[in-house]
Amino acid sequence: MTKLAFRYFIDYEKEEKWLNEMESKGYHFLRYCLLFYIFTIGEPNTYTYRIELLENMTSNHESRNYLDFLADTDIENVASWGRWVYLRKEKDKGPFELFTDLNSKLKHFKRVFYFYFALSPLLIGTSINFINMALDGGAFLKIVSGLYVMLIIFVIIHGVKTYLKMNSIQKHMNLHE
Repeated sequence: MTKLAFRYFIDYEKEEKWLNEMESKGYHFLRYCLLFYIFTIGEPNTYTYRIELLENMTSNHESRNYLDFLADTDIENVASWGRWVYLRKEKDKGPFELFTDLNSKLKHFKRVFYFYFALSPLLIGTSINFINMALDGGAFLKIVSGLYVMLIIFVIIHGVKTYLKMNSIQKHMNLHE
């Protein structure tokens, strides 16, 4: 039996937390497809889920090697979307943390920050187009342009939060050099 859930996340850490909460209810994440999550129903608390933004697309040779390495350590690549990968490990095979040292955490936060930094101009440009059309158009275009502006605000806020996390980790690393 499967369950379909519709969710929208900007913050991958909140998404990861939600996937693990669903797992604790017996919903095993199976697939992701543009805002839709597909789960199979099974025994609760079987897996731990993690989400990572890779340096390259999943089809890249380096990414394939990395995912193969993870598979050799009992970590399954459940789904992917662009450079984002959804990983899981059976709980009875031990704890599952992707970033066990500050340097690897910092590198990941930098990838996430630059992802949002690169996404912002695209969103802003699209938003300006929607706003221009909305000035001459109807209510629907005004709603869409308003939603785009909200999305930009959320992306920028998340980018700032990620930047602050990067600075915090960097300061901690500098203290312990």
